[in-house]
Amino acid sequence: MEQTFSWKRFAWLGIGTFLFYLFMAWALPVTDTVESNYALSAVTMMKHGEFLSPMIYDMYWYDKPIMAYWGLILSYSLFGISDLAARLPSIVVSTCTVLAMYRMAFSIYQVERIAMWSAIALGTALEFWYIGHAVVTDGYLFLFSMGIFYYLYRGITGESHRHMVYAYMFAGLAVLTKGPVGIVLPGIILILYVALNRRMDWFKYVFSWKGILAFILVVVPWYGYMYHVHGDTFIQGFLGLHNITRATVPEHPEHNWWYLYFALLPVCMMPWTSFVVRGINKQKHAYIWYWSIFWFVGTVLFYTCMATKYVTYTFIMLIPLALWAGMGIHACIEGYKDRKMTWRVFTLYALGGFPFLLGLVIVGLSMSLSHSAYLWISLAVTVLTFIYAASKRTGSVLVCSMATSAIIFYLALVPNLVPVMEDQSGKILANEVMTLEGTTPLEVYQYGNYRTSLSYYLGRTTSFIHYKEHESVWENGKNIMPMVKPTDLAKDTEKLSRALIYVPNKYATYFKETNLYNQVQPVERNSLGVFYKAK
Repeated sequence: MEQTFSWKRFAWLGIGTFLFYLFMAWALPVTDTVESNYALSAVTMMKHGEFLSPMIYDMYWYDKPIMAYWGLILSYSLFGISDLAARLPSIVVSTCTVLAMYRMAFSIYQVERIAMWSAIALGTALEFWYIGHAVVTDGYLFLFSMGIFYYLYRGITGESHRHMVYAYMFAGLAVLTKGPVGIVLPGIILILYVALNRRMDWFKYVFSWKGILAFILVVVPWYGYMYHVHGDTFIQGFLGLHNITRATVPEHPEHNWWYLYFALLPVCMMPWTSFVVRGINKQKHAYIWYWSIFWFVGTVLFYTCMATKYVTYTFIMLIPLALWAGMGIHACIEGYKDRKMTWRVFTLYALGGFPFLLGLVIVGLSMSLSHSAYLWISLAVTVLTFIYAASKRTGSVLVCSMATSAIIFYLALVPNLVPVMEDQSGKILANEVMTLEGTTPLEVYQYGNYRTSLSYYLGRTTSFIHYKEHESVWENGKNIMPMVKPTDLAKDTEKLSRALIYVPNKYATYFKETNLYNQVQPVERNSLGVFYKAK
């Protein structure tokens, strides 16, 4: 076994990961409903010269802390406002996370190959690849949570106040990224881990005063500033609506499936799921195994108990899964270096990857995507590498074949995501608006469904015409864009004369029932909706 950390491989891993995630990122538009909020907020903050208080629609708002906005503002300041600049911070963070996994895994196992495969497995896992490109806060939280995971483990098992200070510092960064959950969840997991191990003497490290002081020094400047400037409005908006209410009142009741995160488990680490299972069995009866189990189970159960559920919430459970995958891959390679696997063993390993990749490729081809030729290439590579791996049936051939197939699949998938994401974005819609306006800008209204990305790409705020009479607590709290009732706009002939109203097909029936409908006429139609102007 190799025991020396390789800075050369570390550097090549970083370069390769960055280029892998950078591929065609410039062509991926900012989508609704989540990405556009962060992108528009950063632009709005730059417009007002406000770099501490999050803003959107020229108003202060308190959905998330400051960290992700700082990343976007830095990127926009350096490279200008563009789709690539919007995604670049996430790509950089994803690269740093893969490198951090490599460094952490080596520190834990002292085996360079396990570290490398843990990093590769993480970088090519389906959920990490997906979120790693997204303009969201979860990538930052994952990186800081890795610091919490590692330094809590070192601090407790090594009985080290110094490592606990580092853990609390990373917890502070997590709280600046996502809010209280950045320390609450790791804190619950840690206390349960110590208590169930019956090591009461460890509690002096759990509540290390040096660590708590470090956490306060990281967190208090921004949170103190926000409370000083915005007072109870910040507390009620941030802690009240976006934390307590989010945990107790489902934001999307129709998607509040209790089994969501359990259904995600076999998919999130694809194509490495089989190796994760192998790694769990390989790593038994060690402190890191127990700590990983507590982190994994605690994360899933914690978010299962929350009223609001998003796929991204349990993202940090991939930390132990990647470590297990690296251990499982290494065990497979070492165990079947000089001998062939039996067909049964080969099938068990391969089931977690090749059928999954083949299935995704076939689904993509069935959708008649515009760049299906790339998917056909991916299909051919997957089939050929599977046949080659089956003929050799050694650990290294199987693992390398699976990694190659996954990387080729992701590269083939990106061009096909562009039109899919354009349908979820207001970028094309903004171009249509500017064509209809000509040289005279109009007041743009969106009926029924509000695309924040339309305001982002237009460079000015559009107004929302809501089709509902009464809104839920979430709509009241999150719909802070300029709003107008159909009846009010119908009565204001001056405003109506300057209005350009976009109505998605989904809401056409509701729109026709308003008195506003009788005062406008269609001027342009696309596949998703209709533009109206005053008669």
